[in-house]
Amino acid sequence: MDDAGAEESDSVTQFLAYAQRVINSAQFVVDAIPNVEDFKIERSLQMIGIVKDILQDLDDPWLDDSDIDTMFTAIDNVESPLRDYQAMPPLPRNMGTTTTPSALVGRPSYNLDLEHAIELHDLGNSYC
Repeated sequence: MDDAGAEESDSVTQFLAYAQRVINSAQFVVDAIPNVEDFKIERSLQMIGIVKDILQDLDDPWLDDSDIDTMFTAIDNVESPLRDYQAMPPLPRNMGTTTTPSALVGRPSYNLDLEHAIELHDLGNSYC
């Protein structure tokens, strides 16, 4: 192999190491769901998209197709939960529950619809 081939192979190795860091970073974001900012999900998806585009066009005689397929599988395993979360983030906790100030500091009183709670309990739900 000549020097140009060695440099090209070295740049491919550098790219693969970078791609693995991108996948690991995206996996960290996936593990943090639902406590993750929307911009982190968008950035992870953008970086994964860039890595996928480069991998599709990558033509290195030293790489096996199985290695590239393994990388695509890792990307898909990370990309899918990110896209799912981006499409439908979870609802906030206690959505629709209102509070009123109380005499106890840091302990608000919750305004609950008692009739609706009894109706739900009669349908077989617990009060907890």
